[in-house]
Amino acid sequence: MGKLVSAKTVVGQYKFKVGNRTIYVLWGNAPLPEEIKGPVRVTDIYGNERTVDASEVELTDFPVYVESAS
Repeated sequence: MGKLVSAKTVVGQYKFKVGNRTIYVLWGNAPLPEEIKGPVRVTDIYGNERTVDASEVELTDFPVYVESAS
């Protein structure tokens, strides 16, 4: 039997419209979509929330929710 090797997701991007809000669920090794700019609210899978400039968001293997903070 072969050795089990874990796989990593290269990129994941989902875009949701909720009323007049656009929320992205993002993870993986990829840049943010071009339309995400300026101050954004980033929420991790544990509910921890922070507001940063979009240029400061670094994606990992764990999904985050990203939406405009304005």
